[in-house]
Amino acid sequence: MKEDEVEEPTCEHAGQEVQLGEITESIIAMAQLNFNAPPPIRGDGPLDAVAVGLVALGEELQSSLTAQRQAEEANESKTRFLANISHELRTPLTTILGSAELLEKSELNQRQLQQVQQVRDAGELLMRLISDVLDFSKIEAGTLSIEPFSFGVRDCLRRVVDAHKGQADEKGLGLHDQWNTLPDIHVQGDGHRIEQVLSNVLGNAVKYTIDGRIDLSGEIIDTDDEILLKLTIRDTGPGIPPDQHNKIFERFTIGDSSNRRRQSGAGLGLSISKALTEAMGGQLTLQSTPGIGSAFSVQIPLQRVRTNAEVPQSKDNQEAIACRVLVVDDTAMVRKVTADLLQILGCEVEVAASGHEAMRIVADQDFDLILMDCQMPVMDGLETTTRLLSLYPDRNLKIVALTAHSSKRDEEISRATGMVDHLNKPFRLDQLKAFVQRFQS
Repeated sequence: MKEDEVEEPTCEHAGQEVQLGEITESIIAMAQLNFNAPPPIRGDGPLDAVAVGLVALGEELQSSLTAQRQAEEANESKTRFLANISHELRTPLTTILGSAELLEKSELNQRQLQQVQQVRDAGELLMRLISDVLDFSKIEAGTLSIEPFSFGVRDCLRRVVDAHKGQADEKGLGLHDQWNTLPDIHVQGDGHRIEQVLSNVLGNAVKYTIDGRIDLSGEIIDTDDEILLKLTIRDTGPGIPPDQHNKIFERFTIGDSSNRRRQSGAGLGLSISKALTEAMGGQLTLQSTPGIGSAFSVQIPLQRVRTNAEVPQSKDNQEAIACRVLVVDDTAMVRKVTADLLQILGCEVEVAASGHEAMRIVADQDFDLILMDCQMPVMDGLETTTRLLSLYPDRNLKIVALTAHSSKRDEEISRATGMVDHLNKPFRLDQLKAFVQRFQS
Protein backbone atom coordinates (compact mmCIF):
# COMPACT_ATOMS: atom_id res chain seq x y z
CA MET A 1 0.00 0.00 0.00
CA LYS A 2 1.30 3.36 -0.94
CA GLU A 3 2.16 5.93 1.74
CA ASP A 4 -0.52 8.38 0.63
CA GLU A 5 -3.24 5.77 0.80
CA VAL A 6 -5.42 5.50 3.94
CA GLU A 7 -6.87 2.17 4.93
CA GLU A 8 -10.65 2.28 5.03
CA PRO A 9 -12.09 1.10 8.40
CA THR A 10 -13.69 -2.31 8.25
CA CYS A 11 -17.21 -2.93 9.49
CA GLU A 12 -15.72 -4.79 12.44
CA HIS A 13 -13.49 -1.87 13.40
CA ALA A 14 -16.34 0.58 12.98
CA GLY A 15 -18.52 -1.54 15.27
CA GLN A 16 -15.79 -1.67 17.90
CA GLU A 17 -15.37 2.10 17.78
CA VAL A 18 -19.09 2.57 18.25
CA GLN A 19 -19.16 0.12 21.16
CA LEU A 20 -16.08 1.73 22.70
CA GLY A 21 -17.81 5.10 22.50
CA GLU A 22 -20.93 3.65 24.13
CA ILE A 23 -18.85 2.08 26.91
CA THR A 24 -17.04 5.39 27.48
CA GLU A 25 -20.37 7.18 27.77
CA SER A 26 -21.57 4.52 30.24
CA ILE A 27 -18.45 4.93 32.38
CA ILE A 28 -19.07 8.69 32.50
CA ALA A 29 -22.72 8.07 33.39
CA MET A 30 -21.76 5.70 36.24
CA ALA A 31 -19.22 8.21 37.52
CA GLN A 32 -22.18 10.59 37.78
CA LEU A 33 -24.17 7.83 39.58
CA ASN A 34 -26.54 7.46 36.62
CA PHE A 35 -27.20 3.77 35.99
CA ASN A 36 -30.01 4.13 33.44
CA ALA A 37 -27.79 3.53 30.37
CA PRO A 38 -25.67 0.34 30.77
CA PRO A 39 -23.18 -0.41 27.92
CA PRO A 40 -24.58 -2.75 25.26
CA ILE A 41 -23.23 -6.31 25.03
CA ARG A 42 -22.91 -7.40 21.37
CA GLY A 43 -20.90 -10.60 21.50
CA ASP A 44 -18.01 -12.28 23.27
CA GLY A 45 -15.11 -10.04 22.32
CA PRO A 46 -12.76 -8.10 24.65
CA LEU A 47 -14.99 -5.02 24.64
CA ASP A 48 -17.99 -7.18 25.43
CA ALA A 49 -16.15 -8.54 28.49
CA VAL A 50 -15.55 -4.94 29.59
CA ALA A 51 -19.24 -4.21 29.08
CA VAL A 52 -20.23 -7.27 31.14
CA GLY A 53 -18.01 -6.09 34.01
CA LEU A 54 -19.36 -2.55 33.85
CA VAL A 55 -22.97 -3.77 33.86
CA ALA A 56 -22.25 -5.92 36.93
CA LEU A 57 -20.50 -3.01 38.63
CA GLY A 58 -23.39 -0.69 37.82
CA GLU A 59 -25.92 -3.15 39.21
CA GLU A 60 -23.89 -3.53 42.42
CA LEU A 61 -23.53 0.22 42.86
CA GLN A 62 -27.22 0.70 42.13
CA SER A 63 -28.09 -1.90 44.76
CA SER A 64 -25.79 -0.20 47.30
CA LEU A 65 -27.28 3.22 46.63
CA THR A 66 -30.81 1.83 46.93
CA ALA A 67 -29.94 0.22 50.27
CA GLN A 68 -28.36 3.47 51.49
CA ARG A 69 -31.44 5.49 50.52
CA GLN A 70 -33.70 2.97 52.24
CA ALA A 71 -31.56 3.13 55.39
CA GLU A 72 -31.67 6.95 55.35
CA GLU A 73 -35.44 6.92 54.86
CA ALA A 74 -35.85 4.38 57.68
CA ASN A 75 -33.66 6.48 59.99
CA GLU A 76 -35.65 9.62 59.14
CA SER A 77 -38.90 7.75 59.78
CA LYS A 78 -37.58 6.53 63.13
CA THR A 79 -36.57 10.05 64.09
CA ARG A 80 -40.03 11.39 63.21
CA PHE A 81 -41.64 8.53 65.11
CA LEU A 82 -39.58 9.21 68.24
CA ALA A 83 -40.31 12.93 68.02
CA ASN A 84 -44.05 12.24 67.78
CA ILE A 85 -43.96 9.76 70.66
CA SER A 86 -42.02 12.30 72.72
CA HIS A 87 -44.67 14.93 72.00
CA GLU A 88 -47.50 12.60 73.00
CA LEU A 89 -45.76 11.63 76.26
CA ARG A 90 -44.53 15.09 77.23
CA THR A 91 -48.00 16.62 77.05
CA PRO A 92 -49.61 14.46 79.80
CA LEU A 93 -46.35 14.58 81.79
CA THR A 94 -46.72 18.36 81.88
CA THR A 95 -50.00 17.89 83.72
CA ILE A 96 -48.67 15.14 86.01
CA LEU A 97 -45.54 16.98 87.12
CA GLY A 98 -47.26 20.37 87.29
CA SER A 99 -50.09 18.97 89.41
CA ALA A 100 -47.57 17.29 91.71
CA GLU A 101 -45.80 20.61 92.27
CA LEU A 102 -49.11 22.32 92.98
CA LEU A 103 -50.07 19.62 95.49
CA GLU A 104 -46.70 19.86 97.23
CA LYS A 105 -47.42 23.50 97.97
CA SER A 106 -50.85 22.79 99.43
CA GLU A 107 -51.71 21.70 102.97
CA LEU A 108 -50.95 17.97 103.14
CA ASN A 109 -50.18 15.58 105.96
CA GLN A 110 -46.87 13.72 105.92
CA ARG A 111 -48.27 10.61 104.25
CA GLN A 112 -50.02 12.60 101.53
CA LEU A 113 -46.86 14.61 100.89
CA GLN A 114 -44.83 11.41 100.47
CA GLN A 115 -47.39 10.06 98.01
CA VAL A 116 -47.27 13.25 95.95
CA GLN A 117 -43.47 13.14 95.96
CA GLN A 118 -43.61 9.55 94.69
CA VAL A 119 -45.80 10.70 91.79
CA ARG A 120 -43.38 13.53 91.03
CA ASP A 121 -40.30 11.26 91.24
CA ALA A 122 -41.92 8.66 88.95
CA GLY A 123 -42.84 11.37 86.45
CA GLU A 124 -39.33 12.80 86.42
CA LEU A 125 -37.89 9.29 85.97
CA LEU A 126 -40.15 8.78 82.95
CA MET A 127 -39.10 12.18 81.62
CA ARG A 128 -35.41 11.26 81.90
CA LEU A 129 -36.07 8.02 80.02
CA ILE A 130 -37.83 9.90 77.22
CA SER A 131 -34.92 12.34 77.01
CA ASP A 132 -32.43 9.46 76.88
CA VAL A 133 -34.24 7.80 73.98
CA LEU A 134 -34.37 11.08 72.04
CA ASP A 135 -30.71 11.83 72.74
CA PHE A 136 -29.79 8.35 71.56
CA SER A 137 -31.62 9.06 68.30
CA LYS A 138 -29.77 12.40 67.95
CA ILE A 139 -26.41 10.72 68.58
CA GLU A 140 -27.14 8.15 65.87
CA ALA A 141 -28.19 10.88 63.44
CA GLY A 142 -25.20 13.09 64.34
CA THR A 143 -27.46 15.98 65.41
CA LEU A 144 -26.66 16.10 69.14
CA SER A 145 -26.09 19.73 70.13
CA ILE A 146 -24.29 21.42 73.03
CA GLU A 147 -25.68 24.84 73.99
CA PRO A 148 -23.50 26.83 76.44
CA PHE A 149 -24.97 29.37 78.83
CA SER A 150 -24.02 30.98 82.14
CA PHE A 151 -24.85 29.01 85.28
CA GLY A 152 -23.74 28.54 88.87
CA VAL A 153 -21.77 25.34 89.56
CA ARG A 154 -23.15 24.84 93.07
CA ASP A 155 -26.76 25.35 91.92
CA CYS A 156 -26.25 22.80 89.15
CA LEU A 157 -24.81 20.18 91.52
CA ARG A 158 -27.44 20.85 94.19
CA ARG A 159 -30.25 20.08 91.74
CA VAL A 160 -28.62 16.76 90.85
CA VAL A 161 -28.27 15.74 94.50
CA ASP A 162 -31.79 16.90 95.42
CA ALA A 163 -33.28 14.80 92.62
CA HIS A 164 -31.84 11.56 94.08
CA LYS A 165 -31.60 12.25 97.80
CA GLY A 166 -35.13 11.02 98.53
CA GLN A 167 -34.56 7.63 96.92
CA ALA A 168 -31.18 7.26 98.64
CA ASP A 169 -32.79 8.03 102.02
CA GLU A 170 -35.54 5.48 101.38
CA LYS A 171 -32.91 2.78 100.82
CA GLY A 172 -30.98 3.83 103.91
CA LEU A 173 -27.93 4.85 101.89
CA GLY A 174 -25.60 7.48 103.20
CA LEU A 175 -25.31 10.19 100.56
CA HIS A 176 -22.18 12.13 101.49
CA ASP A 177 -22.22 15.32 99.47
CA GLN A 178 -18.90 17.16 99.33
CA TRP A 179 -19.95 18.97 96.15
CA ASN A 180 -21.62 21.61 98.32
CA THR A 181 -18.19 22.70 99.59
CA LEU A 182 -16.89 23.54 96.11
CA PRO A 183 -16.38 27.24 95.27
CA ASP A 184 -19.62 28.98 94.30
CA ILE A 185 -18.52 30.23 90.88
CA HIS A 186 -20.34 30.91 87.64
CA VAL A 187 -19.21 29.33 84.39
CA GLN A 188 -20.11 29.15 80.71
CA GLY A 189 -21.15 25.70 79.52
CA ASP A 190 -24.14 23.46 78.90
CA GLY A 191 -25.37 23.15 82.48
CA HIS A 192 -28.43 21.13 81.43
CA ARG A 193 -26.24 18.47 79.80
CA ILE A 194 -23.91 18.39 82.81
CA GLU A 195 -26.91 17.80 85.07
CA GLN A 196 -28.08 15.04 82.73
CA VAL A 197 -24.72 13.26 82.83
CA LEU A 198 -24.36 13.50 86.60
CA SER A 199 -27.99 12.54 87.18
CA ASN A 200 -27.59 9.40 85.06
CA VAL A 201 -24.44 8.34 86.93
CA LEU A 202 -25.77 9.18 90.41
CA GLY A 203 -29.10 7.53 89.57
CA ASN A 204 -27.27 4.32 88.69
CA ALA A 205 -25.28 4.47 91.93
CA VAL A 206 -28.46 4.79 93.98
CA LYS A 207 -30.24 2.09 91.94
CA TYR A 208 -27.53 -0.58 92.17
CA THR A 209 -26.24 0.07 95.70
CA ILE A 210 -28.14 -2.15 98.14
CA ASP A 211 -26.50 -0.88 101.32
CA GLY A 212 -23.54 1.25 102.32
CA ARG A 213 -22.84 4.74 101.09
CA ILE A 214 -22.36 7.00 98.10
CA ASP A 215 -19.64 9.65 98.19
CA LEU A 216 -19.72 12.74 95.98
CA SER A 217 -16.36 14.44 95.74
CA GLY A 218 -14.71 16.85 93.35
CA GLU A 219 -12.53 19.83 92.69
CA ILE A 220 -12.44 22.88 90.46
CA ILE A 221 -9.12 23.64 88.80
CA ASP A 222 -9.01 27.31 87.79
CA THR A 223 -6.54 28.38 85.10
CA ASP A 224 -6.25 31.61 83.16
CA ASP A 225 -8.05 30.16 80.15
CA GLU A 226 -10.69 27.84 81.57
CA ILE A 227 -12.19 25.95 84.50
CA LEU A 228 -11.75 22.18 84.75
CA LEU A 229 -14.64 20.65 86.68
CA LYS A 230 -13.63 17.25 88.13
CA LEU A 231 -16.35 15.25 89.90
CA THR A 232 -16.44 11.68 91.23
CA ILE A 233 -19.39 9.53 92.28
CA ARG A 234 -18.21 6.57 94.38
CA ASP A 235 -20.55 3.82 95.64
CA THR A 236 -20.36 0.59 97.63
CA GLY A 237 -22.48 -1.31 95.13
CA PRO A 238 -21.80 -4.72 93.53
CA GLY A 239 -19.00 -3.40 91.34
CA ILE A 240 -18.36 -4.15 87.68
CA PRO A 241 -16.02 -6.94 86.44
CA PRO A 242 -12.96 -5.69 84.48
CA ASP A 243 -14.11 -7.35 81.24
CA GLN A 244 -17.26 -5.20 81.32
CA HIS A 245 -15.63 -1.82 81.97
CA ASN A 246 -15.76 -0.86 78.29
CA LYS A 247 -19.00 -2.66 77.52
CA ILE A 248 -20.85 -0.78 80.25
CA PHE A 249 -20.66 2.38 78.12
CA GLU A 250 -22.19 0.64 75.11
CA ARG A 251 -25.84 1.26 74.30
CA PHE A 252 -28.48 -1.12 75.65
CA THR A 253 -25.98 -2.50 78.20
CA ILE A 254 -27.19 -2.87 81.79
CA GLY A 255 -24.53 -5.07 83.35
CA ASP A 256 -24.15 -8.71 84.23
CA SER A 257 -27.05 -11.16 84.27
CA SER A 258 -27.67 -10.79 88.02
CA ASN A 259 -28.08 -7.03 87.64
CA ARG A 260 -30.46 -7.50 84.71
CA ARG A 261 -32.62 -9.76 86.82
CA ARG A 262 -32.54 -7.41 89.78
CA GLN A 263 -32.88 -4.04 88.05
CA SER A 264 -34.79 -2.61 85.12
CA GLY A 265 -33.66 0.03 82.66
CA ALA A 266 -33.12 0.73 78.98
CA GLY A 267 -29.34 0.53 79.16
CA LEU A 268 -28.90 3.92 77.49
CA GLY A 269 -27.90 6.20 80.38
CA LEU A 270 -24.15 5.58 80.51
CA SER A 271 -23.79 5.39 76.72
CA ILE A 272 -25.49 8.76 76.34
CA SER A 273 -23.60 10.24 79.30
CA LYS A 274 -20.28 9.30 77.73
CA ALA A 275 -21.31 10.76 74.37
CA LEU A 276 -22.51 13.99 76.03
CA THR A 277 -19.34 14.33 78.11
CA GLU A 278 -17.12 13.87 75.06
CA ALA A 279 -19.26 16.31 73.05
CA MET A 280 -18.47 18.90 75.76
CA GLY A 281 -14.76 18.16 75.42
CA GLY A 282 -14.59 16.11 78.62
CA GLN A 283 -14.11 12.54 79.81
CA LEU A 284 -16.21 9.98 81.68
CA THR A 285 -14.13 7.17 83.21
CA LEU A 286 -14.72 4.18 85.46
CA GLN A 287 -12.81 2.43 88.23
CA SER A 288 -14.53 -0.58 89.75
CA THR A 289 -13.85 -3.75 91.75
CA PRO A 290 -16.47 -6.51 92.04
CA GLY A 291 -17.78 -6.79 95.57
CA ILE A 292 -16.32 -3.44 96.63
CA GLY A 293 -17.94 -0.76 94.49
CA SER A 294 -17.51 1.63 91.58
CA ALA A 295 -16.25 5.15 91.03
CA PHE A 296 -17.30 7.15 87.97
CA SER A 297 -15.29 10.31 87.31
CA VAL A 298 -16.42 13.19 85.11
CA GLN A 299 -14.05 15.89 83.85
CA ILE A 300 -15.48 18.79 81.83
CA PRO A 301 -13.69 21.97 80.70
CA LEU A 302 -15.72 25.17 81.13
CA GLN A 303 -15.22 28.89 80.62
CA ARG A 304 -15.29 31.06 83.73
CA VAL A 305 -17.71 33.96 83.96
CA ARG A 306 -15.72 36.68 85.73
CA THR A 307 -18.81 38.60 86.81
CA ASN A 308 -22.23 37.49 87.93
CA ALA A 309 -23.88 40.05 85.67
CA GLU A 310 -24.53 37.42 83.00
CA VAL A 311 -26.31 35.12 85.42
CA PRO A 312 -29.93 36.01 86.22
CA GLN A 313 -30.33 36.56 89.93
CA SER A 314 -33.34 34.86 91.48
CA LYS A 315 -35.76 37.06 93.39
CA ASP A 316 -37.29 36.34 96.73
CA ASN A 317 -39.61 33.33 96.46
CA GLN A 318 -42.39 35.21 98.23
CA GLU A 319 -42.31 38.19 95.90
CA ALA A 320 -45.26 38.20 93.48
CA ILE A 321 -44.39 38.57 89.82
CA ALA A 322 -46.38 41.34 88.14
CA CYS A 323 -46.87 39.78 84.73
CA ARG A 324 -49.98 39.44 82.55
CA VAL A 325 -49.76 36.12 80.71
CA LEU A 326 -51.90 34.53 78.01
CA VAL A 327 -51.65 30.71 77.89
CA VAL A 328 -52.63 29.23 74.52
CA ASP A 329 -52.94 25.44 74.41
CA ASP A 330 -55.51 23.06 72.94
CA THR A 331 -55.15 20.59 75.86
CA ALA A 332 -57.42 21.59 78.74
CA MET A 333 -55.29 19.90 81.43
CA VAL A 334 -52.15 21.72 80.29
CA ARG A 335 -53.99 25.07 80.22
CA LYS A 336 -55.29 24.50 83.74
CA VAL A 337 -52.05 23.41 85.38
CA THR A 338 -50.00 26.12 83.61
CA ALA A 339 -52.46 28.80 84.70
CA ASP A 340 -52.43 27.50 88.29
CA LEU A 341 -48.62 27.54 88.41
CA LEU A 342 -48.53 31.08 87.02
CA GLN A 343 -51.09 32.26 89.58
CA ILE A 344 -48.93 30.82 92.39
CA LEU A 345 -46.16 33.10 91.09
CA GLY A 346 -48.54 36.06 91.30
CA CYS A 347 -49.27 36.42 87.58
CA GLU A 348 -52.57 37.54 86.09
CA VAL A 349 -53.57 34.83 83.62
CA GLU A 350 -55.90 34.40 80.65
CA VAL A 351 -56.25 31.15 78.69
CA ALA A 352 -57.16 30.30 75.10
CA ALA A 353 -57.95 26.87 73.66
CA SER A 354 -57.06 27.64 70.03
CA GLY A 355 -55.20 30.00 67.78
CA HIS A 356 -58.42 31.71 66.69
CA GLU A 357 -59.46 32.27 70.32
CA ALA A 358 -56.02 33.69 71.10
CA MET A 359 -56.35 36.17 68.23
CA ARG A 360 -59.73 37.37 69.54
CA ILE A 361 -58.32 37.85 73.06
CA VAL A 362 -55.15 39.64 71.91
CA ALA A 363 -57.26 41.99 69.79
CA ASP A 364 -58.84 43.39 72.97
CA GLN A 365 -56.16 42.93 75.67
CA ASP A 366 -52.46 43.56 76.24
CA PHE A 367 -50.13 40.91 77.72
CA ASP A 368 -46.56 41.00 78.96
CA LEU A 369 -46.07 37.41 77.78
CA ILE A 370 -47.90 34.92 75.55
CA LEU A 371 -47.15 31.19 76.02
CA MET A 372 -48.08 29.66 72.67
CA ASP A 373 -48.49 25.92 72.10
CA CYS A 374 -46.94 25.10 68.72
CA GLN A 375 -49.02 21.99 67.98
CA MET A 376 -52.71 22.88 67.72
CA PRO A 377 -55.39 21.77 65.23
CA VAL A 378 -56.85 24.06 62.55
CA MET A 379 -54.35 26.89 63.18
CA ASP A 380 -51.17 25.95 64.99
CA GLY A 381 -49.04 28.17 67.18
CA LEU A 382 -46.58 29.06 64.42
CA GLU A 383 -49.33 30.36 62.13
CA THR A 384 -51.04 32.13 65.03
CA THR A 385 -47.77 33.85 65.95
CA THR A 386 -47.14 34.91 62.36
CA ARG A 387 -50.62 36.42 62.09
CA LEU A 388 -50.43 38.23 65.45
CA LEU A 389 -47.04 39.78 64.69
CA SER A 390 -48.28 40.83 61.26
CA LEU A 391 -51.49 42.38 62.63
CA TYR A 392 -49.85 44.19 65.57
CA PRO A 393 -46.27 45.12 64.56
CA ASP A 394 -46.17 48.08 66.99
CA ARG A 395 -47.37 46.27 70.13
CA ASN A 396 -44.06 44.50 70.83
CA LEU A 397 -45.74 41.13 71.48
CA LYS A 398 -43.55 38.70 73.43
CA ILE A 399 -44.52 35.19 72.33
CA VAL A 400 -42.75 32.14 73.74
CA ALA A 401 -43.11 28.69 72.18
CA LEU A 402 -44.76 26.25 74.60
CA THR A 403 -44.03 22.90 73.01
CA ALA A 404 -43.38 19.21 73.54
CA HIS A 405 -41.08 19.17 70.49
CA SER A 406 -37.65 19.87 71.95
CA SER A 407 -35.12 19.57 69.12
CA LYS A 408 -32.77 22.35 68.05
CA ARG A 409 -34.53 22.42 64.69
CA ASP A 410 -37.91 22.99 66.37
CA GLU A 411 -36.45 25.91 68.32
CA GLU A 412 -35.00 27.41 65.14
CA ILE A 413 -38.40 27.15 63.43
CA SER A 414 -40.24 28.83 66.31
CA ARG A 415 -37.70 31.66 66.49
CA ALA A 416 -37.92 32.12 62.71
CA THR A 417 -41.63 32.91 63.09
CA GLY A 418 -40.80 35.72 65.55
CA MET A 419 -41.11 33.89 68.88
CA VAL A 420 -38.68 35.25 71.46
CA ASP A 421 -37.93 31.98 73.29
CA HIS A 422 -38.72 28.28 73.65
CA LEU A 423 -40.19 26.59 76.77
CA ASN A 424 -40.25 22.79 76.58
CA LYS A 425 -42.92 20.61 78.14
CA PRO A 426 -42.90 19.43 80.82
CA PHE A 427 -41.55 22.41 82.73
CA ARG A 428 -40.97 22.96 86.42
CA LEU A 429 -42.18 25.86 88.49
CA ASP A 430 -38.68 27.35 88.77
CA GLN A 431 -38.29 27.24 84.97
CA LEU A 432 -41.64 28.96 84.50
CA LYS A 433 -40.68 31.54 87.10
CA ALA A 434 -37.40 32.33 85.33
CA PHE A 435 -39.30 32.92 82.09
CA VAL A 436 -42.01 35.23 83.42
CA GLN A 437 -39.53 37.25 85.49
CA ARG A 438 -37.88 38.34 82.27
CA PHE A 439 -41.14 39.75 80.92
CA GLN A 440 -42.84 41.16 84.01
CA SER A 441 -44.12 44.71 83.73
